[in-house]
Amino acid sequence: MARNQLWLDNVCNEDVGVTVGEFTLSAPVPRVNTIKVPGRNGDLHIYDGSYENRTGSCTAHVFHPDNVKAEMAKVQQWLLGGMGYRRLVTDEDQEHFLLARVTNGADVAARINKIAPFSLRFDCMPQRYLTAGETPIELKASSTVKNPTSYEAAPLYEITGDGTVTIGVNGDSLTVSDLGVYFYPRTIYYDAETGNAYTPEDANANSRVATVGEMKLRGGDNAITIEGSVESVKIVPRWWEL
Repeated sequence: MARNQLWLDNVCNEDVGVTVGEFTLSAPVPRVNTIKVPGRNGDLHIYDGSYENRTGSCTAHVFHPDNVKAEMAKVQQWLLGGMGYRRLVTDEDQEHFLLARVTNGADVAARINKIAPFSLRFDCMPQRYLTAGETPIELKASSTVKNPTSYEAAPLYEITGDGTVTIGVNGDSLTVSDLGVYFYPRTIYYDAETGNAYTPEDANANSRVATVGEMKLRGGDNAITIEGSVESVKIVPRWWEL
């Protein structure tokens, strides 16, 4: 029988001596605001297009023939070694990954000092990101980029060129100025999810960027236009679905 596996920040459970059971993930739930109107029967439900976080969980255990408690330190470091959301992949769905936060340590009661059973619980963003969406799409001229899902993606743009460069996406636009001028680098990153621009050294570059719209990639075909002296535009699309 095949063993279950999961990878947290690219570290497999088996690499730290943990055996896991089947991973379960709750269904996506739309975020709804409920309004009660005095004198009116029932409630008003306002859906803003977003989704609540999901919960993920699985059973787990560590086995050691002599002293299982001594093995738990590296397990705790694996679970709690990163703060906030972390990359989570399961063997059942390796074409997607989750952004998940570990919500518990390995609370164990060792049995005969050989086996320590516990549970793993995660607070997960609602999106299931496509691993294919981590691969940059490189453009050197205007083109069309196809979103394989029906959900609007917020990509990371990497623009390399000289002077002023403008990137258009379905009528939205991103203009970067002073590329390679004075001490400015020739490359700027723009994150459409956060609306922030930064240099390869991670310095803030918002003052050198002007945007119209959100620069997101809708489901299906997206018309990308490139103007200016551009060496390349790389787009990490971050495709996702529920």
